[in-house]
Amino acid sequence: MPERKPDPNPIRTFRLGPLSQLLDNRAKRDQVKTAVIVRRALREYLGKGAPAASADTAPLVAALEQTRLELSRIGGNLNQLAHAFNMDERMLDRAGLATVHRELQIQFGTLIDQLIEVRNALRTGE
Repeated sequence: MPERKPDPNPIRTFRLGPLSQLLDNRAKRDQVKTAVIVRRALREYLGKGAPAASADTAPLVAALEQTRLELSRIGGNLNQLAHAFNMDERMLDRAGLATVHRELQIQFGTLIDQLIEVRNALRTGE
């Protein structure tokens, strides 16, 4: 009889007792399956840490990429203004400079919020 290969994704059954309700509540709050939380907790307990990226972090990565693109666009506008200023100070577009400044303030605020969200997600392994 040929030797059976071990199942790469075995099903395990555990009794959680009072932890069961806590697990269900957390899964509902985080809008993830309970198995996701259990895998994350085991990964952390076993010293493997959180996975580098997952479907849960994909929206954060996409938001950061969008912010990077916005900052790049704003940086291009700022470079054009700086070039015009260096060519002839009288041609400085003060309204344009004020607009770029406002856009940068908004984008940096967004970036800070997103980085805090990423930090919190990485701390919890989400």
